[in-house]
Amino acid sequence: MNINNTMKLVFFIIGAGIVVSFVTIIQLNGLMNKVDEMAQVRYASYQTADELRQSSDDLTRLGRTYVVTGDDKYEKMYMDILAIRNGEKPRPVNYHTIYWDLVLDYGQKPKPDGQTISLNQRMKDLGFTEKEFDFLKQAQANSDGLVNMEVKAMNAVKGLYPDSGGNYTVRGEPDKQMAIELLHSAQYHQEKAKIMKPIESFFIALEERTSAQFNAAAASVKRTVLIGNISLAVVVVIAVLGYVITKRNVVNPIDRMASTLKQVDDNSDLTLRVDDSKNNEIGTIGSTVNKVIVSYSSTIEKINNVNHMISQITESLVNITDKNAKVSNQQNQELEMAATAMEEMTSALATVAENTSMAEKYAGSTEKETSTSKEVFDKTTLEFGSLETEFTKTSEVIQELADQSTNVGNVLDVIKDIAEQTNLLALNAAIEAARAGDQGRGFAVVADEVRSLAQRTQKSAGEIEDMIGSLQGKAEQSTQTIRVNAEKIASTRDNMTTANEALGTIKESAVEIHRLNSSIASATEEQLSVSDEISSNLANIKTLSGDMNEAIDQLGPIVSDLKDNVDSLSSAIKHIRT
Repeated sequence: MNINNTMKLVFFIIGAGIVVSFVTIIQLNGLMNKVDEMAQVRYASYQTADELRQSSDDLTRLGRTYVVTGDDKYEKMYMDILAIRNGEKPRPVNYHTIYWDLVLDYGQKPKPDGQTISLNQRMKDLGFTEKEFDFLKQAQANSDGLVNMEVKAMNAVKGLYPDSGGNYTVRGEPDKQMAIELLHSAQYHQEKAKIMKPIESFFIALEERTSAQFNAAAASVKRTVLIGNISLAVVVVIAVLGYVITKRNVVNPIDRMASTLKQVDDNSDLTLRVDDSKNNEIGTIGSTVNKVIVSYSSTIEKINNVNHMISQITESLVNITDKNAKVSNQQNQELEMAATAMEEMTSALATVAENTSMAEKYAGSTEKETSTSKEVFDKTTLEFGSLETEFTKTSEVIQELADQSTNVGNVLDVIKDIAEQTNLLALNAAIEAARAGDQGRGFAVVADEVRSLAQRTQKSAGEIEDMIGSLQGKAEQSTQTIRVNAEKIASTRDNMTTANEALGTIKESAVEIHRLNSSIASATEEQLSVSDEISSNLANIKTLSGDMNEAIDQLGPIVSDLKDNVDSLSSAIKHIRT
């Protein structure tokens, strides 16, 4: 068998083993995904079953809290738990974690709403068996019995009792004590135990089913791993056999061939030949190498003849390259001078354009700011006029207040006179009561009270009179101050009118400057564009000249290297035996 067929067989077997290993890996990956999916379903199944238990505990807690407190928010939470379980309201996201323990007030949502789905439908989606469903249905039925007790207790708190049809339509006195006893009775705990027993049986059935599925999947994984290990072992054995065959039939003959070629290279001896006696691909290669050696020997003789001709040509190229280099250097210097002058002119134009653009920008900004300032001055002038009017009105109001204060002072004088007369009358009444003896004692007490009130009235009237006097003085000061400020505001308004007229003149000048700067900027930009184009053309010419100069500079060493190589080639060929 030749080497090609042998290697095909070896690689075919190795490839088959790799394919088997690859298929095994794919199957193993599929099994692992299946196991992962089973684990997720198992976990979700436990969560769903535990939700029934947790909802029963939450219903108990909220029902008991309601019958004790009578707060209807706990009844609403109670009804929401039933609605979520029955698929009448959306299930909160991650409902299987802590939820109702975090709800402190009705309407509060610790987590956002999710899909609307009943607990029974979720169990069907998770693939619960009929046996497991029977346990959960039994727990559900028992839970409904417990719910009925809780509903009865909550309605008793409201004073509602069942009629003959079981509907809570009969009204009576609320019986909170009966409701509390009902939710803490032995019967209530018995109903609670009836719910937990089927759920415990469900957990046992779920554990048995999922454990059997996991064991079956684990057995499949073990079989797949065993097949993969066997295929890998076969691949390793075939690879070792392939290495031995390749070493004996390929590597060793090639090493001998390489040794012969090394002797040809070290000794420059083209008379040596490699072994081509094998009746396989190695023998074919040896025969081809011998033909190459013969052809190479013939080529060396031809190269020797051509080398002499190239040596003469390179001497002529060296002379031509030297002349071109001198001319190119002179041309490059002149282009650099022209480009430098153009760059200086372009830089100057760019500076002029930039300064003109900035002046145009500042002129435009000045025009806008002047317009804005003029508008502000106009508004301020109007506001100062309004302020002057308001100051005048305020002065009149304060003057009117002072006049009214004078009137109040007159009224106070009357009150003081009345109080003084009352005091005298009370004093006379007290004297007369003293003369009357025991019979006038009560009248004396009244007279004393009247005299006390008259004295207090006199005192209060005096205090009010002092305050009114102070108020009149301050009103006079305020009136004088407002008049002075009104005169200052009128003067300020006149000054602002003059400044506003000056701003109008400045605005017209700014508009004219902005127009002139725009014209200068346009002309400068046009000159700068032409200058840039000329600079670009000079730069291109300079680049081309530089490239040509560089090419000439590179050509010199190449020609020199070519001459050196020709000399080296001549020396090398002399040692080769053909």
